[in-house]
Amino acid sequence: MPTLLAITITGTIISCSSIAPGQDPLVVRTEQAEGLAYNTFDEFLKIDDIANANTSISNSWQSAHVFAQYLRKPMQFGTNGMVPFGIATVLSLDNIKLAYKAGTASSNTLTQAIGVLTATVAQANQYKSLIGVSTMTNVLTVVSVTNATQTVTTTTNTITK
Repeated sequence: MPTLLAITITGTIISCSSIAPGQDPLVVRTEQAEGLAYNTFDEFLKIDDIANANTSISNSWQSAHVFAQYLRKPMQFGTNGMVPFGIATVLSLDNIKLAYKAGTASSNTLTQAIGVLTATVAQANQYKSLIGVSTMTNVLTVVSVTNATQTVTTTTNTITK
């Protein structure tokens, strides 16, 4: 049920913005899905980094960490060389979009590729929702303390010099 909810929310977010006259709705939706995926993966992987640096969070985050490692797993992608799996899914969708625009891929192929990317984004969102408010507060506290410590250290170094 949470996966279905995440897919529905993702689909709703992508479907709500307007399309300018003359634009292909499928291309616009593809580009929106790509942008959403980049943002979601970036945020999810940042949360993963912070959660694993904090031992009080890392135990409850372990299953999400496995998925984060999956998104980070390097894979060969055309002439781009090795890229993380999460990025490869977005690049793959972009290549299919370009083929669709060139007339060498069908709308069904592009729609299926959007579905694959949307499912991957939904999984990341599902794990983000599992972290909970109290744990997210701990994560944000770790970020604040880390940033404050870095500021104090920088200021101390500047004053000492």
